Order: sequence, then C-alpha cells, then structure tokens
Amino acid sequence: MPGHGRMPCPVPPKEISPGMTLSRDRATPSFSDSGLNLLPGVIYRRNITPPWQPEWLNDGLQALCGYRPRGADDSAQLLSVIPLSRQQELQQQIERQLREQNRFSIEYSIRHKDGSIRWIQDRGQRAPDNAQMIEGLWLDISDRVNREEQLRTQHSQLQGELKLSASKLQLANQELKRALLTQIELQEARSTELQRIQGQQQTLSRLVDMASSKRYDFHQLLKEICHLCCRILRTDRLGIWMFEDNAAVSDLLYDTATDAFSPPATIRPDSHPQLLEFLRQQRILILHQGDHPEVVNELQETLPSAADNRLIFAPLTGSNQTICGVLIADCDNRRRTWHSDERFFLASVADFLELQIMNQQKQGLLDELRAFRNAVEQSNSGVMMLNRNGEFVYVNHAFSNITGFQADELIGQPLLERLQLVQQSLDSQIRESLFEQQALWQGEVRARSKQGNLYWAHMTLTPVLDERKQLCQFMGVYLDTTGQKDAQAHIEKLAFSDPLTGLENRQLFQEKLQQALLNCERSGSQIALLFLDIDNFKRINDSLGHRTGDQLLIQVATRIKACVRTSDGVARIGGDEFTILLHEVEKPSDAGAVAKNILTIISKPFYIDDHQIMVSASLGITLAPGDGSDINSIMRHADLAMYKAKAQGKNTLQFFTETMNEEAQLRLFLENELRNAMANEELYLNLQPKVDLADGTICGMEALLRWNHPERGMIPPDHFIPIAEDTGQIIEIGNWIIRTCCDYIVRLTEEGYGHLNIAVNLSARQFREPSLIETIKMAICESGIDPTQLEFEITESMLMDKVDQAIEQMNQLKRIGVTLSIDDFGTGYSSLAYLRQFPIDLIKVDRSFVQDIPYNSGDMEITAAVIAMAHRLNLRVVAEGVETAEQQDFLRQQLCSYAQGYFYSKPLTFELLVQQLPALNRQANNKLFSQ
Repeated sequence: MPGHGRMPCPVPPKEISPGMTLSRDRATPSFSDSGLNLLPGVIYRRNITPPWQPEWLNDGLQALCGYRPRGADDSAQLLSVIPLSRQQELQQQIERQLREQNRFSIEYSIRHKDGSIRWIQDRGQRAPDNAQMIEGLWLDISDRVNREEQLRTQHSQLQGELKLSASKLQLANQELKRALLTQIELQEARSTELQRIQGQQQTLSRLVDMASSKRYDFHQLLKEICHLCCRILRTDRLGIWMFEDNAAVSDLLYDTATDAFSPPATIRPDSHPQLLEFLRQQRILILHQGDHPEVVNELQETLPSAADNRLIFAPLTGSNQTICGVLIADCDNRRRTWHSDERFFLASVADFLELQIMNQQKQGLLDELRAFRNAVEQSNSGVMMLNRNGEFVYVNHAFSNITGFQADELIGQPLLERLQLVQQSLDSQIRESLFEQQALWQGEVRARSKQGNLYWAHMTLTPVLDERKQLCQFMGVYLDTTGQKDAQAHIEKLAFSDPLTGLENRQLFQEKLQQALLNCERSGSQIALLFLDIDNFKRINDSLGHRTGDQLLIQVATRIKACVRTSDGVARIGGDEFTILLHEVEKPSDAGAVAKNILTIISKPFYIDDHQIMVSASLGITLAPGDGSDINSIMRHADLAMYKAKAQGKNTLQFFTETMNEEAQLRLFLENELRNAMANEELYLNLQPKVDLADGTICGMEALLRWNHPERGMIPPDHFIPIAEDTGQIIEIGNWIIRTCCDYIVRLTEEGYGHLNIAVNLSARQFREPSLIETIKMAICESGIDPTQLEFEITESMLMDKVDQAIEQMNQLKRIGVTLSIDDFGTGYSSLAYLRQFPIDLIKVDRSFVQDIPYNSGDMEITAAVIAMAHRLNLRVVAEGVETAEQQDFLRQQLCSYAQGYFYSKPLTFELLVQQLPALNRQANNKLFSQ
C-alpha cells in the first residue's frame, strides 16, 4: 500500500525555516516577517515523543487537513489526521532516523476532515535549541501518489492484456518453431547427406590417386580402403575377404577401436555356402539383426558379433563373373539406417576394388612374363624357340655366346644347319624325334662354334602344342657342358691320383691290381707287389716340419718311378707308404733286384730347403698268383712282409712267407684273447730278486708280467706286450701292475722286509699317458707305502722321443718320491748331455752286454765304461742277466752296485718269493763270498 513501504527522507534545515526566527527563551516563531503562512504545506515544531504537543503550526494545516490551528497547546487536530494504527510505527521510524542521521523523512497517508485520504511527505530535524523537540514540514504528495497508482493500474491492465496476447503468440510461435525445426532438420539432413557425398567423392578420388601413384603398393592401398571406408561409413570394422587363394590380395580386417589391422578368419565357399548364396542376391546387401540366421551362423567364427550387429555386404566379382570375395562393414549395437548414398558409395568402392584386383593380377602376369624374359635373357643356359619347320625364331644371349652366332645370324635359319654337329648321326635322330614323332629329344652333342672351336653341349628340344593340341613351335635349352667335361676329367684325375705326388692313389691302384690279377689268370703270367714304407718318417715331420716332409715324399715318388718300367704301376696309398706293381715277372729274383735298386736310390741324400736328409726304407714283396689270387690277400701279404723288414732292423726287404701269415694270425688271436685276459685273471706277476754286490743281500726285486693262457699255456712277454702297447690295453694292465706292486710292498713290510723295493717297467705308451702321475699318487696314497720303495724302469729309447717332455714327466715322478732307473742302457742313442739332465737314480746295463762276459772283451769294456760313467754321475748300476760266477766277479771288480739274473734266482711268484727269501739271502751271500 502507498505510504507503508516508503522510507523517510531527511530534509535540510534550510527547507524547514527559511526566513523564520525562533525565540530562544520561548519556542514561538515570529510570523510578522517570516511569511510561514504563505508557504505550502504544514510547518510545525513539536515534541519528539507523543502526544506530539506542537509548539506552533502554520495555517497550512487547514489547506492540507481541513482543520484550523487552534493554539500551540492543542495537539488533537494534529494527531486526529493520523490513524492510530500508524502513529506508533511512524514514531519509531522518526526516532530511528534521528538517531542515525539527526533528521528524518517519511511518507504516509492522513485522513482529511472531510474523510478523504491525503498523502503527505513528513520531513524535519531535531530542533537546534532543544533535543526533545523536532521541527518539520508536511507536504501534500497526493497528486503524485495518485498518478503513480494510476500508472500501476494501467500497467497491471496492460500486463493482463499482454499475457493474453503472449499466450496466443506462444501458440503461433510453437507452430512456427515446429515448421522451422522441420525445415532445419530437412536442411541439416540434406547438408549431412551432401557432406557424406562430398566425403565419399573425396575418398574415391583419393583412392584413385593412390592407385595411379607409384608411391603406394597394393597392400597399402587395401589398408587405405579399409581405413577410409570405416571413417566415411562410420562403421566399427571393415574387412576384405577373398574366397580363393590369391597372391595379389590377402584377407584384411580393420578395427576402428584399436586402429589396427589383423588377418581375420578365412571365408571359403565350401565352408560358407549360405553366405555365398546370400551374396548372389544383389550388389549391396544389408544383414539386420535377426535376418538370415543361417548366414549369421556361418559368420560366427569370422565375425563373432554378427548376431548382434548390422552388417552391410558388397560382393566382389572376378573376371569370370563369379563371386570371388566380399567387402563387409560391421557396426556394433547401433540402430542406424544405411543411406542410399552409403550403399552406392560401398558399391563404388567394390567396383574400384574389383578393378584394382584385376589390374594387380594383370600386372602380376606382366611382371611374371617380364621376369621370365629377363631370366631367359640373363640365363647362363642357352634358350631357343623354333617354328614348326625347325627354324630359329628366338635365341637368348647365352645361346649366341655358346655358338658364336648372333641372333640376326640365326633367326630364320634351320637349327641343324647352324649347329654344325660333329656327330652327323644325330641329325637323323633329331629330325625323326621332332618332326615325325613330335616327341622330346635330349642328349649330348659335340659341335663347332662360328669361330671353329669344338665344344660339348647338352641340348633339350621340347614340342609346344597350342590349345587344339597342334604343334606350333619348339622350345630348346642349350647348355655348354665343356667346362663340366673338363672338370669331370679333372675330378677323375683327382679321384684316382695322389694330389701331393701325382702318383696313382689306392683306388686306382687296386683297380689296376685287380685287372693284373685277371690277366695273370688268363695268361698264366706272374706279377709282383711291393709295399714300401719310409723309416722314421715321423721324425722328419716333427723336426723339419710337414712342408719338408711333403717335399721328401715328392722326391721319393720321383725316384721310385725312375726305377720301374712305364708299364708298371706306382701308387701312394698312405702317409709314407708306397706300392709298386711289377708286371710280367718271371722269377722272384727279378722283383728282388728292382726292390734293391729302389732301396739303394732312396738311401742316397735328399736336398730340401738347404737340408741334406738321409732316409731309408723297408720293403715287402709278394708274388701273385703264388702268394694269393685276390687283392685283399696279396696286399695283406705285402704289408706283412714290409713290417717283417721293419722288425729286422729296417732299410731292408723281405719276401712274404707263409710263416709271416701264421705270425699275423697268431697276433690277431693274441690281440683278441688279451682283451679278456685280465678279467679272467690269466695275467699275473713274477718277481726276480736283485742282489747287493757289496754285502751279498737281496735289496729289491723286479716285477715281470706273465700270461698263462688256458689253451696255449704260457705266452712269452715279447709276444703279447707289443700287442698290448699297440692296442692301448697296456694302460689298463700297467695301472693294475702298479696297484699290485704297492700291495706286495705292504705285505713285504708286514713280513719284516720293509727295506726291499719293487721295480716296475713302464711302457712307452704308459709313460706318455697324462693320467700316469695321478694313478701312481693314488696307488701310493691308498696303500700307504714309502714312495722310495717303488721303482720305475724306463727304457732308453723312450726317453729320446721328445726329450723335453720326457724330462718333465720324470721330474713329476721324482716329486712324488719314487725311484727312477734307465732300463736296457747302452742299446739306445742317449747322449751324456741328456743323461746328465735325467733325474734318475740307477742305470741298468742290458743283458746283451753281460751275457758274453768274460769271453767278449768288447762287451767287458763297454760294461766297465758304463759302470765308471755312472759312478762319476753319482748313479747306481744294476747289471741284468747275470748267470755265472765269472760275470759276478767281473761286475764286483768294476764296483757294480747290484746284480740280477738266474745266477741268483729265477722269477718267482710273490708267495713263493716271500717263502724262499731267507734261503735266497743265504744263497746269494754264499755265492758272493765263497769265490
């Protein structure tokens, strides 16, 4: 309501009392000169608090309220115009404004005397001379309030009318909006369609550009088709499947979510017949959810989500108008419509892809033809094409190179005239095969080139038939085999000759020997086979090197060939082994004469790289058919005779005898039997005592190996020990001897003979065995004997083979603590210089120097010299083979340390030796001091 919500507005003092004076002692204005009654409104001065006792009022009260002021002390009229319900509220507003800003201004309604309502603006301030009084002004604002109320009424009416009009307008607007939205949707749909079509056209243009550009290969083009079509068609997957194996196109599937390609499961007509029938219906097909369940079932493996998706298919047609593949677009769980432009676009892509596949296939064929032509042109094999008449229509460069004729010299010319075959008989064969039989012909030809050079070639001519099975041309392949022929001849030479010496090799020699044996059988003639082996050839290789050894073999071969006839044969069948085949030998002495001549020639000096080399040879001879009628037997016999010559001191010859064969048979028998001898406990040890020549007591013994065969009885050591050495069984046997001797020493010590030692003979192979040192250490450790009680005898010849290694091995033995001695001293080739380096304790004089004492003065001098030399080197001496008192006396006179032989005791088993030791001691003492 007016007046209730209006805020008071303070009035400046100058508006309240312009030209008005008040008495300070009385609050009575002077009206004589103020003219307050002439001013509009009611001017008053009153108490702040009710009952609002005015001190004065001007005449404006009558004009405003219809009341005349009756006196300064009458407040009834002033209060009567203000409703009682408002007086308290107005009083509070006035007091609040005075507290806040010392003035006030409020608007409210009053009742006129005639009962009408007037609106006034009451404003004033606290009296300057009395804080409990206020001075104010009532102004009539009824006209203004009425005008405002009138305006509000008009505004309210206008709003009502506007609301009614707006409702009608809203309905019209909604209709218009719907019409506009429909038009916009149509325009947007058309715009979207145009954008799709534009994107489809751009995609097709890009694909065409890519296809025409050489920067992209076909596989990249296929990937781009899948990628771009997925984007344009807004699909989740798009794949290309080919129903037949095609080298040009491989199955491909693009997944939008992963932005990756992968090879999908294959689709084949035999496994997807319903799909193939479905694709025959039309150019573009759409598979809606629930449609064609038989097709969906077939696609489950290829597209597992086919049952839940909407698929669109574009079949691919091959050159024979059959469906050869398909484009499939796959949308995940999307309710969408395939627009006509999208179907047309996919059909266009399928057309484009069909064209590219055919182009790719054509290009593949062209590339194959081009590659084939290039291969033919660049081939090392001659290639020719002939017409039905056998005339050249094409030749490659290789054919021209082989024949010497250029292409223009051959085109139109008959084949058989230009080839210039040496074998004239082939002309008729080739003509009959080609022109009469129309069959393949191939074979080796010998022809002459344009330059007149002869060459070999392998020619193949093949008839070529057209689609009606009629002869249209011939295709030929022409290979130059001249090099192969030469290489074959060279290979045959290598296969049948020794590459080092140029002599025949074993294979060719055996073939000639076989032929010679057949000739002997037919003609009754005799041949001789000689086996020759260079003595100690290994030392030449080891000392001078293999190159020098090879040169020596070449010169030996030359000298042997110079000693035989050209009709005879010479071959190298092994490292330093040669065979000589002598034809038409009348008597054995003829072969012997040739053999002696060869040995004489070989014994002369050889000069190689400033070295003068002296060698000898051992030679075995056998005669056929007297000594054998087959290759194996006579070669074995010649080999046996050669080894017999070596055994007899080398540098000699031996004819084969049946005794040699018997010895060989015996050796083979012993070799086989020896393998089981240890397991059957056929081997055992005998011990032969050694006597100290100073006091006549037994000081030790030597262990000697024996073999008691169950059928042949006692086998001599010199028969089976070399066999064990050759076969390697000596290692196992030797280790058994060492362990057994250690056990004997333990038992001797237990019997009170701990001062005795036992000597063990080491073989050459055992001495070089890397495990020898560990074997001896283990045997000594396990038995617990004093190492000095174990003595090892090493032959002089063993030490001279690789002296430095022998000295190192002996030093390792000495570090163990065992005793070392040189056995059979004087039979080898050791020098005093080496003897001083050997870490030995004893020297054993060989029995060959002792057995002829006192009848051979030379042996006596040698024995005395050996003993004297040993004493100067602080070595003890053992004499072997003492059998007489004279030999004992001589040795004692020469101050020999020990003696061993049958004069004191024969070799005894361990048990028998231990039993007879006291008697043997007395016997040895008596023999020594009774003389």
